[in-house]
Amino acid sequence: SSDLKTMSGGLYRVLGVSKSASKDTIRLAYLRLAKQLHPDVNKAPGAPQEFQKVRDAYEVLSDEKKRREYDRQLGPDGGSSGSSGRSSAGAQTTSSWAMYDEARRAGASSDPREAMRRARQQQEYENLRARAHAYQNASFNQGRYQQSMLESLFKFFPLIVPVWMVVVLVGLHRRSKAVEQGHPADMVTYDQTGRAYAKDAYGRLHRLPDFDR
Repeated sequence: SSDLKTMSGGLYRVLGVSKSASKDTIRLAYLRLAKQLHPDVNKAPGAPQEFQKVRDAYEVLSDEKKRREYDRQLGPDGGSSGSSGRSSAGAQTTSSWAMYDEARRAGASSDPREAMRRARQQQEYENLRARAHAYQNASFNQGRYQQSMLESLFKFFPLIVPVWMVVVLVGLHRRSKAVEQGHPADMVTYDQTGRAYAKDAYGRLHRLPDFDR
């Protein structure tokens, strides 16, 4: 049908619209495809390239001057020929993208301010994408760090618990052994000057002035 022919033009086919599509229809088609193919949403291997094609197509078809120039080079039949058939589809697509490049260069050279505006938009998009990527990496690294700390704790926990239990048991045993040794007076020792000291379960001396000789 005629609609299929008009949609076979390279840039129109990228957006999935006919050559007679209105500016609003082209804009809606672009937003729909951009939402599906944006690299932050679509992780498929070829998604970035397809997203760039959609952006490039919209850049030309949304600008009336560039669109007229593109349509003029594309021709009234949408760039397709019934006799060529499907075998020429690849060549048609290549020529369509060549037309697009030429139209974009012509528009940029005739209006430097428009070219600068689009360059700023591209730079802002790249900066936003870089910040989103950096934030994603920072969140991922923090999660990996917390996960590794928990794994290390669980790995050494079975080794720490037995050691802690042995220390507690040895301390209790030495304390009970010191109490069983007899009267507390037997645990008092004196130095050469007659000052009294008490020795605890760990062998440390504590001053007892009340028992001085």
